[in-house]
This record gives sequence, C-alpha cells and structure tokens, in this order.
Amino acid sequence: MGDIFNEKLIRKLPSGKDLILKGAIGFAAIVIMTAAIMFVGLMSIPVVLTVGVCVYFAYKQFEVEYEYILTNDELDVDKIIARERRKSVISVDVRSFEIFAPVKDEYKREMENPEIVQKIDASSSVKSTKRWFAVFDYEEKRTLLVFEPGKKMRASIRMLIPRAYKE
Repeated sequence: MGDIFNEKLIRKLPSGKDLILKGAIGFAAIVIMTAAIMFVGLMSIPVVLTVGVCVYFAYKQFEVEYEYILTNDELDVDKIIARERRKSVISVDVRSFEIFAPVKDEYKREMENPEIVQKIDASSSVKSTKRWFAVFDYEEKRTLLVFEPGKKMRASIRMLIPRAYKE
C-alpha cells in the first residue's frame, strides 16, 4: 500500500447568527457615522474612515474556510479565517474512529450519544447534505467531528477502517 494524501477546502456558509451579527455591526457603524457627521461636521471624516475600515476588518472575520488534510492515517482539520490566519482545529489518527458515517437519521443515535463531550463542526453548513461524522476518543474526551470529506478522501478512510465505515 502506498502513501495516502488527500486534501479538501470548503467554505463555511454564513449562519443566521452570523447574518445578525453582521447586521448589528453595520447598523452600529451607520449610527456612529451619522452621529459624527451631525455633531462634528467636516471634522468627522477621520471618524467615518476609521469606522469604515473597522467594519471592513470585522466583516472579514466572518470569512471562514475549513481545510481537511489526510496524510496516510492522520487527519488534520484547519480553520482559515479571512484567508490570512490558519488555526489547527484537530489532528487525529483515522484508525481511532469508532464510527465514520454520513449524517443521516439512521445514525442519529451515534451522533447524539450522551458520552460525547466535545463536538467539532467543520462543515459548510448544518443544512449541507455532504456532511459525514466520526466519533472517537481525543485527549481523553469522547469527540464528535462533523466535516465534508470528498469521495477520494472517503475511499481512503474506508480502506484504512473498513469496519468503522458506514454508508
């Protein structure tokens, strides 16, 4: 068996919470800019520019991508914020997966196991039909990882853990 290397990058879609926060930021910016123009007049230009730049950088924080990298039997999940900062979410040995299955009603019991302490959702959206999950022990905690591996990555994982793989 040769080396395995698969990677996939997915973009997180904005949730309802994200849209509300963006709206609140935009509304606050408009209120601050309007107040500055009304009370300070022409001298408000630096305030307006500063608020505009702050809103731009605040909105960029909502641009989130997840990258999955499968190297041999090691799965790394990274979170990329604003296409600038990379943060490692988890690095796990695929062979430790007790179950690896699509997010479907028939596997709901395994996903909602009360023993699961840590839940990591690295998928594009809770509404996505391409979501898969894995349950395993990570740092002595029962962990649920939800992500969206591609066909090639799923085939590689299936080859590594045929008993834990569910269709």
